[in-house]
Amino acid sequence: MIESPQGRVAVITGASSGIGAATARALSAAGYRVALLARRVDRITTLAEQLGEGALGIEAYVTDRDCPAAGRR
Repeated sequence: MIESPQGRVAVITGASSGIGAATARALSAAGYRVALLARRVDRITTLAEQLGEGALGIEAYVTDRDCPAAGRR
């Protein structure tokens, strides 16, 4: 792991639950700013609020090439 994450941003896909959410929490606690990507906008919004400043929830469908963000299906 990088000694000083200050100014670093982690982009986490599948951040709404499980390993993705745990990774987001760990990186945020370590000082990273985190971009949380997932289909379940309610969950990533809640997680971003819990993590506080430096966390951003983005609704995204990363497996759909035509629609990677904002739930545009």
